[in-house]
Amino acid sequence: MLDGFDMTRIAGSLRYGLLDESKRISLAAAIAIVVLVCGVAAGTTIVAINMTNGVLSVNEGIGGIIGLVFALILFGFLSIRYVIREANRKRAIISWLDDAVELKAFARMVRESERYNFDEPRKYMIRLSFKYNGDRYKFTSSVESCWRDYCDREVDVMYSPKFREVILLKPEKHKSDNV
Repeated sequence: MLDGFDMTRIAGSLRYGLLDESKRISLAAAIAIVVLVCGVAAGTTIVAINMTNGVLSVNEGIGGIIGLVFALILFGFLSIRYVIREANRKRAIISWLDDAVELKAFARMVRESERYNFDEPRKYMIRLSFKYNGDRYKFTSSVESCWRDYCDREVDVMYSPKFREVILLKPEKHKSDNV
């Protein structure tokens, strides 16, 4: 691994996409909404049964309780799965840094997807091209909305010849950007 390399400079990789906080926040929000909706549905079921019969027995409210328990188990499973996936991605990227070389590459937009509804973001595919040891390399990304900011510009990358993987680095902020 590169000595003194700041891991916060990594924006993502062509294989996994950007590793930003907004994905984590949106996933956590989606899971919280699912749990909230299931909890409200279970509570509504219990109240509806209570209002129909005038009295709530254990047998009548059991459906709502089972639904709530199922939602909590699903929430736990999705959370654990997400944490394991992110840990594996980070471990893979760290292993790629063993022989990585920092280079300048040009990112060109290869494809832009169609939007089928107005709230769906456009998705892009980029192709990075750079020279390393006198050879020209080209790598193509997956189609994701996160590549919009990298289209048609020069970007900083880390290239691992051993794994043939490309890691994108966050653009450095210049002093004029902070004004």
